[in-house]
Amino acid sequence: MGGTIGNAQCLKTLRVFALWVAEVARIPEAGHLKSSMSLNQNTGRPFARWRYALLAAVGVGIATPGAVAQAQTPFKPTVRFTPSLGLYLPFSGYLIDEPQRGTVPALSKRQIQTGIAFGRMALWFRRRVAVEGSCGYGRGMVAIHDSTQARVVSDIGATLWLANVTGLYRVVPDTKRQLSLFTGAGVGVVGRSGQAWLDTPARTVASAVVLVGVSAALGRRDDGHAIRLQVEDNLTSAHFNVGLPSETRVRLHHDLIWSLGISVNLWRAR
Repeated sequence: MGGTIGNAQCLKTLRVFALWVAEVARIPEAGHLKSSMSLNQNTGRPFARWRYALLAAVGVGIATPGAVAQAQTPFKPTVRFTPSLGLYLPFSGYLIDEPQRGTVPALSKRQIQTGIAFGRMALWFRRRVAVEGSCGYGRGMVAIHDSTQARVVSDIGATLWLANVTGLYRVVPDTKRQLSLFTGAGVGVVGRSGQAWLDTPARTVASAVVLVGVSAALGRRDDGHAIRLQVEDNLTSAHFNVGLPSETRVRLHHDLIWSLGISVNLWRAR
């Protein structure tokens, strides 16, 4: 948001210049006009219109460097904090999906409704590039089904927490009253605990993170608050039994979460 002031000044300068060019390029009214000439009121000689165009071109050469210099206002590194509330999207597939083996019943577990609170801290060291750390913690439900109760699915309480570090890239720089699209990728960890995992302890696993989001500035200040909406996917791998205990199959698991928060400016370099 650091370039908003420079862009506004550039537009103001160009607007003033455009009015000046329109005034200069206006051909004086005269009673004797030719197709491409007007009369010089001092000498009475024809005055070529191309001279007005030349004056306008000179004006462009004088005004443009100043406008560009204003538009290229140096960016100042900024630290922003974003508290957010998120919701786990239950499209992730099974965390455990084991077939029946002899007297051992089939068992499946799947994360469902989970509310998550996030805290995110980002350092924007370039106008479009930042590094962000994020932590999230939530309580929700895990749907559990086993073959001993064919038509019964139990929703048991469980805890979900996440931590990651991502690099963010602003596809569209944020400006006043304009949406700013961003994307990012990074690495992190995902942990699960609670009653739903007592019989099958869940380990903390490494994850790859991809995200996309949009922010919208609030008010007129370029370093003010902004609304931030994003969707992130935490990709982990899980091993599923396919028969014998030694036979497993690796599958990707997606922890898909959307969140909405308010981004505030904590620090800005001088």
